[in-house]
Amino acid sequence: MTMPPPGLPHLPPQPPPKAPRPPFGSQISIDAKGNLSVGALWQKWTRHVSQCTVQTLDQTGRRVTVTRALTIGLFALGAKKKTGHVTVIVATQAGETKVHKVPANFAEQTLTWAVAFNLWHQAVYGF
Repeated sequence: MTMPPPGLPHLPPQPPPKAPRPPFGSQISIDAKGNLSVGALWQKWTRHVSQCTVQTLDQTGRRVTVTRALTIGLFALGAKKKTGHVTVIVATQAGETKVHKVPANFAEQTLTWAVAFNLWHQAVYGF
């Protein structure tokens, strides 16, 4: 064990930072024990975060609906409806995968979370 340089206090080891929280409503969660769960009820898939990496496929689009065009007229071009979904692929080191589709209205938050999760995972676990 190495000692700190003179004049610097010895600090105890710090626990690793917590994983970023998935967006609410995406049916992806991380519990207090560090388990990443995907899906709901009987279709729930759970693995520890140390084993998981996350990939995403953005399959969202925007369109103007007839109802919006009739309701708000020309402004409907600025209030386009989000369509499609984001596919989240969670893979483990053992080769297991779980494919989960998240609705388009959670797309931006889900894509941001996936990037943050992978950066956190790399910083904490080193791979």
